Amino acid sequence: MTNLEKLQAMLLHWKHHNVEHASTYQGWADKMSEEGHAELSVIMKTIAFESVKINELFDKALILLENKV
Repeated sequence: MTNLEKLQAMLLHWKHHNVEHASTYQGWADKMSEEGHAELSVIMKTIAFESVKINELFDKALILLENKV
């Protein structure tokens, strides 16, 4: 397996787990909101949002790799 193939596999793995993590962060944002911790809720929502945005970069890298692997 080449390094490009390894990277492709790792990017797919990281993207999958990133989606799971974003969902977890959102869950904690909801919990903090329910408990009256508005500032923590906003921070957790931001972390969830930024995590989803990172997936766009994973997708860009995967598109580049499609032509090389």
